[in-house]
Amino acid sequence: MKRVLLMAVSCAILSAGPAGAFVVCDKPKPASAPMAPAVSVEAAWVREAPPQAEAMAGYMTLRNGGKEALKLLSAQSPQFKTVELHEVVTIDGMARMQEVKELLLPAGGTLVFEPGSTHIMLIGPKKSMAAGDKVSLTLRFSNGREIKSTLPVKARQASSHDHHEHHDHHHHDDGHHEN
Repeated sequence: MKRVLLMAVSCAILSAGPAGAFVVCDKPKPASAPMAPAVSVEAAWVREAPPQAEAMAGYMTLRNGGKEALKLLSAQSPQFKTVELHEVVTIDGMARMQEVKELLLPAGGTLVFEPGSTHIMLIGPKKSMAAGDKVSLTLRFSNGREIKSTLPVKARQASSHDHHEHHDHHHHDDGHHEN
């Protein structure tokens, strides 16, 4: 504080200097000036699910503006019993979701969560969520930081990525059954 005050007094004295001389002084930056967050959350949303669904999926892009890679270690929401980090892997030609313990967010890079790929699995909603509702989410990183974000629930739209979340079951009883 003394340093900031001393610089301000010096600038005032110098700017009114001899013979009307004018000196431009930069405004001092306090040591406690907030830094821009190293990680930002962009385009975050949750896909609406049928009212009795036991799980929903969250999507977003995480951008790391820092100079060190980070790991996303977990996510939590007070609106769900459990929140897991999931990725889609192909095993024997079949795409399957699996929980992962951490996801890498490269320095200066992005981590994209999107349908049919990496996503946040929101399990056991404490109440039914519909389009227009908001999901509170806390992301925890390897550097000890937490980021709180609010994700809007958006109406479900059919897409080619819905194959693992939405199935049309057609049963025909034509007398032929396989055991």
